[in-house]
Amino acid sequence: MKLFIIFFFISISLSAHDSVYILQPVEITAERPVNNFQSFELIEKDEIQNFNTGVSLEETFSKIPGLIINNRNNPSLGDKISIRGIGSRSSFGIRGIKLFVDNIPLTLPDGQSQSNNIDFFSSGKVEILKGPASSFYGNAAGGVINFQTEFPENKILNVSPEIIFGSFGFQKYSLKISGEYNQHSYLLSLNNINNTGYREHSAS
Repeated sequence: MKLFIIFFFISISLSAHDSVYILQPVEITAERPVNNFQSFELIEKDEIQNFNTGVSLEETFSKIPGLIINNRNNPSLGDKISIRGIGSRSSFGIRGIKLFVDNIPLTLPDGQSQSNNIDFFSSGKVEILKGPASSFYGNAAGGVINFQTEFPENKILNVSPEIIFGSFGFQKYSLKISGEYNQHSYLLSLNNINNTGYREHSAS
């Protein structure tokens, strides 16, 4: 009599599973690059704020080809801008050229713009699009000029005063305060400009 003994070995592996995390869906989008054949100019912060009084666009745009600034030293009318001849026949103000400040239109519905409301002391960059742009921006046969306000660079409180004196009683007092509070950035810019003018009764 033969005795057969068969041993069965059963191996059971146990592993501890971590907690299950349900991730939010991730949406990935892509856009085709847009080929822009129009002439485009970009002026950085240093070129705007350094060595400029911040009174006229002529100081900043004097080296841009195709763009002409006529400064009549009359704050009530402001500068006269011409891009490739568009706007040169305007008797006052800016015509045929649309101005933006932080992508907000500064041009009136009748097509007239004035540069007096632009604060150069807090401008971070200026984008200039030369040529017809009515299909994108409307009423911009000559081009588009977009002024972008600078973004506060420091999280701590930063106070930047500026005082400029010039001929014919020119005085400019500027104060810029920027920083961060509760994860929100802020920038406050104050300007006061006085000028007796070259002619009589032309004080401003």
